[in-house]
Amino acid sequence: MYGNRSPEGRALFDKFIGEADRFVFVVPEYNGSYAGITKLFLDALEPELIRGKKAALTGVAAGRFGNPRGIDQLTNVLHHLKVNVCRTKIYMPGIDKLINKNGRISDEGILKRIRKQLEELQQ
Repeated sequence: MYGNRSPEGRALFDKFIGEADRFVFVVPEYNGSYAGITKLFLDALEPELIRGKKAALTGVAAGRFGNPRGIDQLTNVLHHLKVNVCRTKIYMPGIDKLINKNGRISDEGILKRIRKQLEELQQ
């Protein structure tokens, strides 16, 4: 990273980021925003690998709001990188209550928003 990228690291970015044309970011709230590891990941990317591609954003949090501030901040960073961010964003507050015993989301309202977001991502 920062000019000293290993050939193995470059190959991973090329394969998993360079070959993809769409991304889904599921962003847990961390100190009222998104985690530093997400920023580090974006810093490690060469901008041309993600430029012009589409991204869908979903915020998750144990609290009451589902990380809207983090999603807004990440949207701004992705716009700076010239990523086309889907207008439909999903916020999942109280994530620990949205997932059932089988590890699946059982809230029909959230599932409907996920389907809408994925349809937009495919357009």
